[in-house]
Amino acid sequence: MTKTVEYPLKGTFVPHIVGVMDYPSGDSAQGDISGLITNWFGPASAKTWITVDDFSAIEVGFNLVSRKIINGHQVYPFTIVLGNAAPRAQATKNLEAAPFVTFELTNGVRVFTTLSEYNEEVEFLGEDGIRGPINPLKIPKEGTQFRSSLLPEFAARFYTVAARGDDNLISQVVDLDIDLRSSVFSTSNKDKPIRVLHVDNFGNIKLSVSDDDPRVKVANGERFEIEIGGVRNSVVKGRHLGDVEKLGDICFYPGSSTLTNGERFMELCLVGDSAAHAFSNQHGLRRQGNRARSGQVVTFSF
Repeated sequence: MTKTVEYPLKGTFVPHIVGVMDYPSGDSAQGDISGLITNWFGPASAKTWITVDDFSAIEVGFNLVSRKIINGHQVYPFTIVLGNAAPRAQATKNLEAAPFVTFELTNGVRVFTTLSEYNEEVEFLGEDGIRGPINPLKIPKEGTQFRSSLLPEFAARFYTVAARGDDNLISQVVDLDIDLRSSVFSTSNKDKPIRVLHVDNFGNIKLSVSDDDPRVKVANGERFEIEIGGVRNSVVKGRHLGDVEKLGDICFYPGSSTLTNGERFMELCLVGDSAAHAFSNQHGLRRQGNRARSGQVVTFSF
């Protein structure tokens, strides 16, 4: 029998569900999650899928910043993000699965996601980007490897009981006695290594450093070297991509993606080709997996 939820806001509650997960397009797991969303939120709910690299919690965090900024332009009264990409390499010593948590962005977007050991999902939001507490979901840590399949159900249950205003019911979904904010925001982004955040379909590489970070303050037109995944390339600093005149040059410039405070993420673009493939250690092989990947550490030699 198909599970259904009777919504207190029935008739007006048509959410926009954004799945930010490490399931490739067309993967059976993505199809299963999509079906579960329909079961719990109804066929009228809109779905957007964003695939991140395997176990790339930091890429989930990058997409949450994007959702924080652009959601004001959405036509949907409710946007819900379902995130899942906690790295297995960051499992605790007793191999407990990463917790699932829920929190609300300051623009009203509700997020249900894994929270990796290093809190990468919220790394770029900061305390000013989140309204209220970050609370763990009471999703079992045993019984299935496909725990993210429970996210649509817990999201639907959260909205149902929250609309009734009953804390006793809400406590069945989230742990109200634990607020993770103090531990999550314990260090500054500028204290952490610069890493690859995202590789777009053109092979441009977005980095976890903003255009005003003193670690990357170099003059426009200056050449230096960047290393990603053991591959070193010469790059040139520019104000924008148009500053690079030579075909084949890699430009390091403020890209189109921004932090919530308006600072822009720095980006690498290879004029006429793919920067992501230029930082591959298997040149000439153009398979999708043979490229720079999110999470890799980026080092600079000035």
